[in-house]
Amino acid sequence: MKYIFTLLTLLLFLGCSDTVDETQNQEVTTTATTLEMEVDRSYTVNKGDRLERTSEPTEISIDRNVQDDTTTVILLTGSAQIIRAN
Repeated sequence: MKYIFTLLTLLLFLGCSDTVDETQNQEVTTTATTLEMEVDRSYTVNKGDRLERTSEPTEISIDRNVQDDTTTVILLTGSAQIIRAN
């Protein structure tokens, strides 16, 4: 009987652990940086970044340099935004 009571008390304390820190850390990692693009300005994008148009029609020039593994995008017409990966 004493062992059952000890086991139940231990399970009660384990079930009441604090999970506030875990949820706060998850919220910090999900924030993204959004950058509104300007016409005729070049932007360097990295792997994982997303490019989203915000109006129709939108034209974008994409130049990839394979020597140093960089990608440059230029907004030609319309509007778009870059969503940076964290």
